[in-house]
Amino acid sequence: MKQRFLCTLALILSTTFFTLQAQDWNEIISATASDANPFGSYGAGVDIDGDYAIVGKPNGEAGAAYILVRSGNTWIEQAKLTALDGVAGDQFGSSVAIDGDQVVIGAPGESTLGVASGAAYVFVRVGNNWVQESKLKTNSPRQFHQFGRNVAIDGNYAIFGIYSSDDTFANSGSAYIFERGLNGWTQQIKLTASDVGAQDFFGFSVSINGNYAVVSAPYNADLITNAGAAYIFYLSNNSWTEQAKLTATDAHENDLLGFSVAIDGDYAILGAKNDDDAVTNSGSAYIFERSGTNWIEQAELKASDPASGSEFGFVVAIESNRAIIGARLASGSTGAAYIFQRTVSTWTEQVKLIGSDSVGGDSFGSSVSIDNNYALVGALNNDAIATNAGAAYFFEKEILATTYTFNNGWLPSDPSGVAIAVDDIVIASGDAVIDTNTTCNSVTVNPGAGLTVNSGVTLTATVGLVLESSATSYSSLILDGTVAGNLSYERHVNINGSGSTGSNDLVSAPLTGQDFASF
Repeated sequence: MKQRFLCTLALILSTTFFTLQAQDWNEIISATASDANPFGSYGAGVDIDGDYAIVGKPNGEAGAAYILVRSGNTWIEQAKLTALDGVAGDQFGSSVAIDGDQVVIGAPGESTLGVASGAAYVFVRVGNNWVQESKLKTNSPRQFHQFGRNVAIDGNYAIFGIYSSDDTFANSGSAYIFERGLNGWTQQIKLTASDVGAQDFFGFSVSINGNYAVVSAPYNADLITNAGAAYIFYLSNNSWTEQAKLTATDAHENDLLGFSVAIDGDYAILGAKNDDDAVTNSGSAYIFERSGTNWIEQAELKASDPASGSEFGFVVAIESNRAIIGARLASGSTGAAYIFQRTVSTWTEQVKLIGSDSVGGDSFGSSVSIDNNYALVGALNNDAIATNAGAAYFFEKEILATTYTFNNGWLPSDPSGVAIAVDDIVIASGDAVIDTNTTCNSVTVNPGAGLTVNSGVTLTATVGLVLESSATSYSSLILDGTVAGNLSYERHVNINGSGSTGSNDLVSAPLTGQDFASF
């Protein structure tokens, strides 16, 4: 039975992005700390999630981290976070991560239980305030372990790497996962590699998403000296177990694969800042995709303009079908960051980002993060406010509208499940079908044309859907699914009069079997 439309239809919003549109990434703001200080290194760590971002400034007293919130078309500083027990040299803010209303901040220099044994702090948002919730340390802190040097958080789990851990061999490394429970945060497990070796630096970089975590060992030499590797761990029945070891198919000496890592969904990205495939230490990054319990190398990413010593892959981040990769030493340490987009299984460089005021020595690209339409890039040595005070740059993706036209066939392509909120759909002739949930700006069905929305499918038109008619034909809409948005029927009216100056109006309901009482 076909569902008939109502005159007033609820508007259903969608925030899902499906495919690449013509676009630019525009710098919104270059942010600096409200209390910037020389050599503060604001931007040493950055992360962004939704309307909130965090930027670390580890140098200057005990260090600090800053929460920025999106306000209209800009980002403003909302709060400065410091540890309740912070002292000079803690380097609070060396690493930062945000997930929803919680952030974790590393302080690798913290020394209460041993010189530079390190700590991490969890803050939560209460209204517009951010409150320290927990201070985390391992169950067996050791001096110079620098716990908190790298951090990541997702939901009720946080992960921390200690690459200098020597519990097994010298600098073999380890990583720790903490879980939030009814009694707060507690250490759940200590991770080590199944093939642990001396000087592997396991735990150099870490990331966590859902039931998966990735831990790098950039100096792993199992294939060749310092080629590097990373390990995937999987959570099942409240236990984390090693699922896969990731190495590059074209591993070379001193590539340092895993110098940086990130994971999101079924994809992991590993930076290899010293890869020489293009030129010496130009760097690269590798994408791995999960297939069942296997992780398969999908692509090797390189800058479109590789240069010696750029260190492309120094930092990486991934979100959905986009990845951002920092090259902090590009162009005489001015630095750069590159955004790549995945279409099916192909990754393509989208844009090269450089700060509007970046100069040599800024190290733009020393930290990176990406979320939906926004990218955040740190430049910890930026001198705009004071020498090496640092800065963080926010970029927004501009999406240009596409018009999808059906003329007995779609151009440029079928919009089903692909169109986004700025796009328009025009049914010029023939009978078109929308077979996947789709959001667009507007839909217009020309006289003589028809549109069918399949069963179980919702077509959301933000501005609305218009059914047109002419003196000789009308458009049709067949709903097996749902249309959300304003729907209007433009009834053709002939010229008043009789004989040669007028004729009967074409009056017809746009839906077969619909009576006019519904209009």
